Amino acid sequence: MRILSITFMTVIVAATALAQNDLEPFSIQINTSKQTVKAGSAVSIQILMTNTGSHEVDCTSTPKDDLDRAYQYDVRDSSGQTVAAVERNVPEESNGGWGRPRSIKPGETCEAFGEFISNSYDLSKPGTYSIQVSRRISSDPKDGVVKSNIITITVTP
Repeated sequence: MRILSITFMTVIVAATALAQNDLEPFSIQINTSKQTVKAGSAVSIQILMTNTGSHEVDCTSTPKDDLDRAYQYDVRDSSGQTVAAVERNVPEESNGGWGRPRSIKPGETCEAFGEFISNSYDLSKPGTYSIQVSRRISSDPKDGVVKSNIITITVTP
């Protein structure tokens, strides 16, 4: 009876994992060319979105302030505190803010626009910062979001 119970639980866990994968029609991978930078240096990240589903998915970019605003950014310092976004006083019409429509077929990957994260988040103080991005699956909030891996940037004096 105990073996049957364990087997049943294993099947439930596996089915849940498969269902979650079905709900996430794409994956997001982020990386950086410089994991260690001097204070005041530009920090850029690369965001790659890959269609892991069986249908085309929207990969429209919305560039603004050197970031693709189709993504949400979670930037934290070494104590886990959220790093506040830097307000930039740049006219909307000269800084993007419009969508670049694109869809990707199953298996295809698209790269996000721009990604100078240090222009929008204050990474000028020495320390260690973690960065993760996410993107909504659709315009319906009930569909949830897909999160990327987390990368770490070290800022030295």
